[in-house]
Amino acid sequence: MVNRPKIVGMAIGVVLVAWSGLLIAATSSAWGEVPTAPSLLPPSAAPAFSPHDPSTGPHNPAEAARRFEVGLRHAMARDLAQAVGAFRAAISLEPGNPFFHYNLGLIYGMQRRLDAATTEMRTTVSLKPDFSAARFRLGLLLETAGRYEEAVAEYNASLSGDPIGWEAAAARERLARVRETLQAKREAPAGP
Repeated sequence: MVNRPKIVGMAIGVVLVAWSGLLIAATSSAWGEVPTAPSLLPPSAAPAFSPHDPSTGPHNPAEAARRFEVGLRHAMARDLAQAVGAFRAAISLEPGNPFFHYNLGLIYGMQRRLDAATTEMRTTVSLKPDFSAARFRLGLLLETAGRYEEAVAEYNASLSGDPIGWEAAAARERLARVRETLQAKREAPAGP
C-alpha cells in the first residue's frame, strides 16, 4: 500500500529544493549576493501536520494531497497562476498543513506578491514554529519591506535549534547585514 503522507512529504521536498532558491533570486537584487543552492530536508525531518480544527473548514487529506500534487506540476512547469489555484484548493481542504502554506508563499514570492507571500509565511510559522526555512523566508520578506526589527527576530528564530545547510549560512549573513543597517539608522543624524 502506498503511504500517501510520505509521498506528499517527498513531493514537498522537491518543491523546497526547486523553489527555495527562487524566492531569493526574485528579490536578491536589493541584497547583493545570496546563496542560491537550496538544501533538501530529509523526509524524516518533515514536520507533522496540525490536527484538523473543524471550525477551519472541510478536511479531506486525500483530495488535498491530490490538489497539492497538481500544484507541484504547475509550479515545475512555471505556470504560477495555476499553481496558486491548486495550492489554495489544497489549503481549503486541509488548512492546517504548513507545507501547503509554505509552498503557496514561495509561489507568491516568485510572482512578487510580497504581502501575500508574507501572509503565507506567517501562517506557516504559526502552524509550525520550528520550520526554519519558513522563518528564513519570512525574514527575507520582512527585510525587503524595510521591517528590520521583525526580520532580525525571524532570522534569529531560523537559527534556533539545529540549523543546517545554506539557509543557516544565509540567515547569519542576512542577520549581520540587517543589524548593520539598524545600527547605521540609529547613528544617522536627525534630519532638519
